Amino acid sequence: MDFLSLLALAAVVIPVWQLITEWRELSDGTYWRRVGIVVRSLTALDSVAEVIGRYRDADIYGSVVFKGIRYDFDRVAIPAYKAVMRRRELYLEPGLVYVNR
Repeated sequence: MDFLSLLALAAVVIPVWQLITEWRELSDGTYWRRVGIVVRSLTALDSVAEVIGRYRDADIYGSVVFKGIRYDFDRVAIPAYKAVMRRRELYLEPGLVYVNR
């Protein structure tokens, strides 16, 4: 194999390998625990627990499940918090923060 063939092969194999690795992380929940998640609609959630209160005309749930991972209600935050979320946090509009413990 000459150099150009090797370069072309690497140009195909490396991105495919990265996609497979990313897909595995998304599938097993590893990715979702590493990043903060912003949910704009309740339809994105798998399930919600009992209502424990209300904030800005939205229900506050004791816990929610997203991609099979349970998050418990932690606090209310301002909308700008979406930009600086920590790992294991889920931000639900209009400003509810849930944490995976």
